[in-house]
Amino acid sequence: MAILKNNWLRTSSLIALMLAFFVTANASENNEEKKAEKDKPEKTILATTWHFIGTSLSEVFEEDKWQSADPGESSCSSAARPLPCAYTVTDEDIADTDELVTYLRATHQNNPSAVAPAADSRKLEE
Repeated sequence: MAILKNNWLRTSSLIALMLAFFVTANASENNEEKKAEKDKPEKTILATTWHFIGTSLSEVFEEDKWQSADPGESSCSSAARPLPCAYTVTDEDIADTDELVTYLRATHQNNPSAVAPAADSRKLEE
């Protein structure tokens, strides 16, 4: 009877020790993963300025009416005019005009009239 008690005690102790080992190993593994995530550099978003080359408000969501290069228009101003002229995106990386239009639609609830007030500069309709 004493032998059975000792075997059960040894087995239970061994199981408890193994369980403690696995829990500790798993915890340190999770800590290393969290530390690695913290050490990752944050994604840098580059500000991109886009220029509207369209002539009416109905063209604001057309990809071919925007370009990343400055068209050299001098009619852009800070006055309250109906069209956007230059629009800078600072919270997302925008690679092309398709992404820009998707961003504008999402940001301005698919409302072309809301784009001009958010633009850096504005221009008159032609």
